Amino acid sequence: MIYITVEQTKTLIEGLLSEPFFDGLEMVRLELMTAVTRTVDGKIHGEFYDSQEEVRGEYIRWREEKPNFFQAIRGKVLPLSFKIVFRYPKEESEKLIGRAAELCSLYLNISYDRKNTGITTGVAQNIFPPDQTVGQEWDRFVQEVMHRLDIG
Repeated sequence: MIYITVEQTKTLIEGLLSEPFFDGLEMVRLELMTAVTRTVDGKIHGEFYDSQEEVRGEYIRWREEKPNFFQAIRGKVLPLSFKIVFRYPKEESEKLIGRAAELCSLYLNISYDRKNTGITTGVAQNIFPPDQTVGQEWDRFVQEVMHRLDIG
């Protein structure tokens, strides 16, 4: 697990709204505090859809939720805070870490308040790992992506 301090909050928000990397992430949870507090649980309710073919995963993809996020934050006044919990898609996780995706989940948490903005990585594993390889690979990957996007 690592914490990346984000110096330019504006660059991070622009990235959240425009970078393809974020679009494919699964949004587990969003908490946004403006004049009111909004909390969005990203878990998909399959029964809402007409057919199972429309249901793609356990959580909504960021590309589907980001228009709502943008509507809530746009304007002259910055939000008081927000926190977004992302999960890297299971189908991509296995390619990235070389292990069965059902054994672990890779998380990316973004937090902002008017004083601090940061990114935290995390790994949830279903078995006790003999080493920290998965977490180290995930941390390295996230650092590379954030560096490429000029975030943190």
